[in-house]
Amino acid sequence: MSSWEGVMDDCLKSIELYPQNVKAFYYLAQAQAALNHPNEALVSALKAYDICVGTGNPSMSFVSALVLRIKKERWDLKEKRRIREQSELLAELAERLEHARDVQTTAVKGALERGEKSSTEAEDEIKITEEISQRKLDELHRVFAVAHPSNLKKRVSKSNYQYVWR
Repeated sequence: MSSWEGVMDDCLKSIELYPQNVKAFYYLAQAQAALNHPNEALVSALKAYDICVGTGNPSMSFVSALVLRIKKERWDLKEKRRIREQSELLAELAERLEHARDVQTTAVKGALERGEKSSTEAEDEIKITEEISQRKLDELHRVFAVAHPSNLKKRVSKSNYQYVWR
């Protein structure tokens, strides 16, 4: 058992005994965040914040800072997941476009072999197919590049973190 898991156990026991224990919720949120449980950490941190607001606890500034830090960590994790999924989507879409081009090119070559098209017609059709396919691939890459996080500018306010287009 890690030390953070021990902290979580202690905090949960303390909360059982005294459900308004700001310190227990605060440390529980820190432990959950350290163990990569950002959603649970945010719930615990917000509970600590609510208790502070309700009781006028002087620890509110520390709890607020923790809530903001956890929100930022959650955002960063979601952003990393989005980027990873976006890369997978880009690769899959590009592969489908290339496959469609190859199928169409193979069909034209088959028509040439069967004598249904002249070599000039087949070459022209293959060239057009490749040009259209390349334009589609270029557009796909352009759209994904525009949507890439490097084209977003982080804007920070006291209440939350947001990304806006540059």
